[in-house]
Amino acid sequence: MIGVVGKGRMADVGGGISIRPFRPTDLGEVYEIERASFPSPWPKFYFRLLHLKNPDGFLVAEVDGRIVGYIVVDIEHRIELQNLKLKRYGHILNLAVHRDFRRRGVATALIRRAFKHLRDVGAEGVWLEVRESNLPARRLYSKLGFKVTGRITRYYLNEDAIVMERRL
Repeated sequence: MIGVVGKGRMADVGGGISIRPFRPTDLGEVYEIERASFPSPWPKFYFRLLHLKNPDGFLVAEVDGRIVGYIVVDIEHRIELQNLKLKRYGHILNLAVHRDFRRRGVATALIRRAFKHLRDVGAEGVWLEVRESNLPARRLYSKLGFKVTGRITRYYLNEDAIVMERRL
């Protein structure tokens, strides 16, 4: 189970995985994971920008003091058409785990900690885009309660994105 984390403090989530807020000094390790994980990695400045915009929505996972994964979430607002109410939703913008630490619970721990953050700020649901071909990620998201709600054609230039959502 993921422990409650205050700003700058870690929570041990079991299995030696700790989740804590990103710090600017983490950028080098985060960027190496990004470059190794995606065919079109985000530029470094984008991580800095997202951290400045929403520092509580950028989390890293550590094992033995080494960063092994990260997640970036943001808060977005949607208008509910039935009653024209503005509702908060979380958006998982990026998630990656170092290849040597995949299938060990790191991504699950990061997502669950992100859920806690999103609930704390009043989000009612969360959504994400995932490559259609990324079957391991799609299985993980399904296991965590996400449902397919759409598709975005050529979102990744040469591949469609599957849109998945869940309530919090």
